[in-house]
Amino acid sequence: MDPARHVGDNTDSTNSTDSTNKTDSADGARGTHCVLVAGWVLRAAARSGVDADAIAAECGLAGISLEDFENRLTADELFGLWEVVMRHTRDPALPVDAPPRPFAEQRSLAVLSAMTAATFGDALRDGAEHSGTWSTTYALELHDDCPDGVSLRMRGLGTERLGERCEAEYTISDVLNAARVALGPTIQPTRVSFRHPPPDDIRAHRAWFGPGLRFDDEHTEIVFARELLDLPLGTAQPDLHTLIERQMVAAGLEQPTTPTVADAARAALRAGLADGALRAADVAAALHMSERTLHRRLAAEGVQLHRLLDDLRRQQALDLLGHTDLATKEIAAALGFASARSFHRAFQRWTGTTPRQAVPRRP
Repeated sequence: MDPARHVGDNTDSTNSTDSTNKTDSADGARGTHCVLVAGWVLRAAARSGVDADAIAAECGLAGISLEDFENRLTADELFGLWEVVMRHTRDPALPVDAPPRPFAEQRSLAVLSAMTAATFGDALRDGAEHSGTWSTTYALELHDDCPDGVSLRMRGLGTERLGERCEAEYTISDVLNAARVALGPTIQPTRVSFRHPPPDDIRAHRAWFGPGLRFDDEHTEIVFARELLDLPLGTAQPDLHTLIERQMVAAGLEQPTTPTVADAARAALRAGLADGALRAADVAAALHMSERTLHRRLAAEGVQLHRLLDDLRRQQALDLLGHTDLATKEIAAALGFASARSFHRAFQRWTGTTPRQAVPRRP
């Protein structure tokens, strides 16, 4: 790759119309981004010996508070800042080195929510769920179907514009930094992938991301081994986590449409009816978490797994009785009961009557 492509050549600051660039990105820069990143990028530029104030003025950021979480940059302003900084510093390592390292320097409510969660798995879910409070230019998605672990994947950035490539590297670096602050400096991702080509010098990238670093890959993502998910965070603060969540709701920053663990467990149970995979171990495996984490996260939502199964069986029983000609023993088997008798007992507990009395069979 031409070194100038990753060190701020202005001719490289256009979005691509290449079809591969549209896999994870819509046409053109759009959305807004929390202004905090601008402060960290300018601090990193200052450490490189350039005049950060002059860069801020060049980018139209002079006089704007860069520590106010509610201030936003447009996508073009964000990418333009990166491109100006890279042109001045000519340092391909800067996007990797720019994120704030100590926990005490974090200012984003979304990041603080994740870092005060109970376990690493909780933190990754929080990060994905709250990514929209940080940026609407791109999103972070949690994917548990990767063969090498659980992925936090970026969705929405292109690959041709320098500013987008820099933001991708910064964000993945920031995620890894948060993981190492919370779990210890030796934590190593299984894999770190970027969709864009590598910069000319990737020594800093390899030193920070480790041997699993890839460029020109299908997705931009960081992948962690599943056995890390239940590790308790060294930065866990339950009371502070609850307070932050409440503040985000009060400020309208919460994303209420995010599926809950109860929703996911309910779906796993529904799928498990077909083959009898209705134990807690089966549901936990389907959700890629331990039984302990499953029960704890359900409890946090005020839900118990056995009640989810009970409600699902009741609904399914009424539906099968009213809309099929299946015999009672066939319905019992379809719902995972050991016998027709145990189904009868459960049905009487649900409705106070027998299956035959509760729903008139179709003629």
